Amino acid sequence: MTLDLSDEDKKYILNEYLRNISDISNKRYQERVWILGEGPEVDDFDESVCHFFDDGDPILKKYRDYNITESQYLLLKQFRDKFKAFSKEHDFPEEFIDTPEWARIMEMANEVLVAFDYKKSAIRRQILDSFLENLSGISDKEYLQKAWIEGKEADFDESVCLFFDLGDPILENHKEFGITESQYLLLKQFRDEFKTFSKEHDLPEEFIDTPEWARIMEMAKEVLVAFDYQN
Repeated sequence: MTLDLSDEDKKYILNEYLRNISDISNKRYQERVWILGEGPEVDDFDESVCHFFDDGDPILKKYRDYNITESQYLLLKQFRDKFKAFSKEHDFPEEFIDTPEWARIMEMANEVLVAFDYKKSAIRRQILDSFLENLSGISDKEYLQKAWIEGKEADFDESVCLFFDLGDPILENHKEFGITESQYLLLKQFRDEFKTFSKEHDLPEEFIDTPEWARIMEMAKEVLVAFDYQN
């Protein structure tokens, strides 16, 4: 039985695969997690190897389905073959982590990440996550009561500034952030509505119980659902 994967599923699988390659490229991570066993990550060399091949081999077999270019595929396959040979001969990172052979593996892993623009993508994901986290706060009346009115966290002005400082560049470059057309349209609609509201209102204690603000929170939740965001 063949499992049909959505584009979002494929994007997620590829990202997890590249994240594992990022760990393979990162000596500090390996020393901290693989050798010293320090968290919060729970991982070791064997797990990284298993994930690499379990996730990667199906991707390589159908690489075009994952929007992987021919040059990316060839680079990835070259790395896969090299890493397979290495992992068959080595088991203990404390024994190989300082060797020239492992240095070459890390170098090749980094070349793959560059080819996939992974580090820039990771930064974009962090920006989008921060934006959605702020939006989640805007959608949560209980949080707003504590934060904006009781003054326990960010105030309304800070949330507004953060929304537009992060949101406008995201909207302008939405394709680079992996945002679909339907997500973009929903987000833009909310942005326009929120911009109008924030220009006309300053004091959350005066508007938090109004129907207009209830509508803003409802629209924010609709955006979060569209982005499958869970805080």
